[in-house]
Amino acid sequence: MIKYQKQRDLLKRKFESGNLGHAYLFSGNNSESIKNFTKEFVKLISCIYHNSHGREICSIGKSGGQICQNCRAIEKENFPDLLFLNSANSQASLKEGKDKMEIDISQIREAQKFLSYKPYACNFKSVIMEGAETMNLQSQNCLLKTLEEPPGNSIIFLISNRPETLLPTVLSRIQHVKFFSLENNALSNEENKILQDLQKLIGSELALKFIYSKNAQLENGGFVKIMQIWRAYFRNLLLLKLGIKNHETWNMKHETQKIIDGYSIDKTKKILELIEKVSYWHNFSNANPKLALEILLMEI
Repeated sequence: MIKYQKQRDLLKRKFESGNLGHAYLFSGNNSESIKNFTKEFVKLISCIYHNSHGREICSIGKSGGQICQNCRAIEKENFPDLLFLNSANSQASLKEGKDKMEIDISQIREAQKFLSYKPYACNFKSVIMEGAETMNLQSQNCLLKTLEEPPGNSIIFLISNRPETLLPTVLSRIQHVKFFSLENNALSNEENKILQDLQKLIGSELALKFIYSKNAQLENGGFVKIMQIWRAYFRNLLLLKLGIKNHETWNMKHETQKIIDGYSIDKTKKILELIEKVSYWHNFSNANPKLALEILLMEI
């Protein structure tokens, strides 16, 4: 079974029937995994060998098979018809020498200029935007113009673990595909560490919580990753409290009954709402991430 098989089959059917949309939002908790999926899909629509001699697509990394130049370039992220956008490459980030966690308007204008040219090596010009939730308001409004009047033969892929922070006007003009891969073995070592720390913090003394806040790595996307895991954890706890069984959620059978009983449905909802609020503050203002973390720690 290929990872994200349902999503792949959906998009493949749209591609082969000529019904691909001009913009997609891919949302889920494992952004790196979703980015890899998106690259594989761009290979599918760009591959020279697609549907040639019974082959569906080149297989990067498999020995004995010929790999077309398009798929090879996409894998190396230097394909002329594919542009990657992320906050680490913004003007502010490059100037400061660290990721400022904001996609600025100049990057959107760069994407618009890129999409204005005809495809060079395949039938589509594609843009993959990682961390779409880090677009500021100016960037989102600028992107909106492209979404309203998309260039021909162009596709924009927005990847986000916080799609709710995007403007309603942006969300209404893109097709949303959800990616939930929340099993523990799908998490990176860093994400598993965040999850384990959270489980230790639940119900602990305030002193331990403030020590955690003091030592937590919140720079360079650290705060965003913590909020991502906390959001997923309490979302799944809420599903558990509601008696909803979902194969796409974390397996929480190892959670102690004490933890489960310690959170009412209302309390769990309140924590989720607070996570969304502090995430929004962090994204659209100069809110202190340490203070935001401490506010949350008082509630868990």
